[in-house]
Amino acid sequence: MGNRILFGRIGRRHGRDNEFYVRLFAPVPEKLPKLYIGESPEVATGENVKEVEVAEIRPAADKWLVRFKEEPGEPVGKYLSAEKWALAGDFFWAEDVAGCKIYDSGGKFIGVADKVESALPQVWLGIKTADDRYLQIPFLKGFVKKVSVKEKKIIADVPDGIGVLS
Repeated sequence: MGNRILFGRIGRRHGRDNEFYVRLFAPVPEKLPKLYIGESPEVATGENVKEVEVAEIRPAADKWLVRFKEEPGEPVGKYLSAEKWALAGDFFWAEDVAGCKIYDSGGKFIGVADKVESALPQVWLGIKTADDRYLQIPFLKGFVKKVSVKEKKIIADVPDGIGVLS
């Protein structure tokens, strides 16, 4: 995905202006970054996208209303992507976990993080283990103790029989 994240999906038009309902997939930052429209989630985070400027974004029930500065064409059903922004505190982007080295609380190397997957109702951490297997563990504090994407290091305790091996 590079330096962009999938931000939302555009729904129906609201009113007469350039305003549309949008279901967001990411938190709304204090300062909205550049947004791009694409036909699909993959395209939206790729290269062939249309940059759009947002005049206003505000909550509307379980969705958001986004008013574009200029008419965006026919955006209904298309996807928005955004330039990544710095997240506050201990928060991080899921795709930034890939490549982090994983150790248990005792310092023993477990493997390398492959990806974070959301399979409702659970979020999973995929691990390529040191003995060349693939392990998935729940991404919960009981298992994943500390994540530092800056240091590319994760501390996780994986009791025997807990992870899904393949």
